[in-house]
Amino acid sequence: MPGNRLMAGLVHLLTASGSILGLLALAAVTRGDWRALHILILGTLLIDSVDGSLARRFRVKHFLPRIDGALMDNLVDFVNYSLIPAFVVLLSPLLPEKLRLAGASLILLSSCYQFSQTNAKTEDHFFRGFPSYWNLLVIYLALLETSTMINSLAVIACSVMTFVPIYYIYPSRTPILRKLTLWLALPWMILLLGAVLLNGQDAGNSISQILALISLYYVVYYLILSLFLSFKRAGSEAKRLTRFKNKHPQE
Repeated sequence: MPGNRLMAGLVHLLTASGSILGLLALAAVTRGDWRALHILILGTLLIDSVDGSLARRFRVKHFLPRIDGALMDNLVDFVNYSLIPAFVVLLSPLLPEKLRLAGASLILLSSCYQFSQTNAKTEDHFFRGFPSYWNLLVIYLALLETSTMINSLAVIACSVMTFVPIYYIYPSRTPILRKLTLWLALPWMILLLGAVLLNGQDAGNSISQILALISLYYVVYYLILSLFLSFKRAGSEAKRLTRFKNKHPQE
């Protein structure tokens, strides 16, 4: 029993450590060290991708019931997925100077809505609405060196998509094609890490952009699968509603 409680505590400590990486990321933004920022963001992604599986593996809810791991995860995720990207938008040249506060505000306001929804994560493990992947957005905008106009439109589009009831897959938990999703995520993370490490290096920017472009295969896969399953889900719900109305015409 003590060993089980220790392992459960270590899993919670791993989740909480993401907040420390977030603090270091904020410091990197203030000194304009974008390479360090991107490395730290990827570090938080790695933690977030494994802590849930570890929590279920070591039954943290059973052995440490007084600690709400889901609440802790949401707190850390809000910092790393929303607050830090908003801070980046506010202090970096990604957006036109006059639009930086507005862009950062859109990120925070839409994220507050997303994180506070009771059905933001469905029982069958989907995200409802854009799942606040702002950290990845700011990395890609920086690596690809897109124009401030495109960056502004991207922030607006993702903010709007937060309120659109499209269901996005939860990579580590959505059962449909879960193994394929996880296997495709591994080279994606390696490519993105390589792009981050080479970015800003002498003669490395072009290679960095190529790696970033190649890594977009996973983003495309993620969006296509999410949209397909979302529309399929909508069709199934419409059919169920039609059957219900046919059986209960007076209701």
